[in-house]
Amino acid sequence: MKAAILTDGTFALPQDLSTRHDIFEFKLLISFEDGETLEGNYDEKEMETFYHRLEKSKELPKTSQVRPADLYRLFDQVVAEDFDTLYVLAIPSALSGTVQTIQSVAQEYNDRIQTHILNRHSVAGTIAPLVALTAQYIDEGKSPDYIVPRIQWLDQQQGIWAAVASLDNLVKGGRASRFSGFLGNLFHIIPIIKSAPDGGLELAEKTRTSKQAYNKITAEMLEEAKQYPAGVTFQILHADNDKDAQKVKAMLNEAMPDTPVEIVWLSSVIGIHVGPGTLAFSCLPNIDNYSEA
Repeated sequence: MKAAILTDGTFALPQDLSTRHDIFEFKLLISFEDGETLEGNYDEKEMETFYHRLEKSKELPKTSQVRPADLYRLFDQVVAEDFDTLYVLAIPSALSGTVQTIQSVAQEYNDRIQTHILNRHSVAGTIAPLVALTAQYIDEGKSPDYIVPRIQWLDQQQGIWAAVASLDNLVKGGRASRFSGFLGNLFHIIPIIKSAPDGGLELAEKTRTSKQAYNKITAEMLEEAKQYPAGVTFQILHADNDKDAQKVKAMLNEAMPDTPVEIVWLSSVIGIHVGPGTLAFSCLPNIDNYSEA
């Protein structure tokens, strides 16, 4: 078996992964009101500029799923390099049609490569640890029967929350009801968004201040961590809001000093929909918590 990974550009891969010959990336598209189209990426040098531009934009930029032609090119490349197994980690189908497009293209290559879709819930930077673990398993020579259930278990167990600075972008992008957006704007409510069972987003709670939202989410993360005796990793993703990200990290460090807390930028593709100032959070169980029973 010779396996590869296909993933999207909604997060940054560390250099040890981005330079691997068996990891293939495609980019989602971002179109601004002036007609400029960019490939969604995660270049930290450009993220601050992007969010400042987003904040000043009168109209919400549009995001588009991967172009089928790009997928055909990638599948042809994967097959030409003699890979026979492909693991896909990409933005969930509840948020984009990308996965459906990948599945459609993959069907045409069924006789040449076996494709496995590994995640339904993880988005943006929360996919990165799953990619890293999948790559580790490939290096160890693990089979799909070993890899698929473990990565899917991690994806399903990972808790994901966000404290959204404003519901405006979610409403404009069609990812929150207009009624919720109206309440948020009228009463200056900071909504807490949580990943839904289908991989989409749902409004879990409304708070009056960012501090209240962070306290509630931190409490939920700490409570969830108790379910995993073999430990967890916390992740904080920010949309040009490192100041608050550092505050939450300090809270988590104080409560669980031995638990890793990572801070990363929230990618442009996801940031468009939740808006500047947003903080997203994840609690990822260590794989040692996995049990086949």
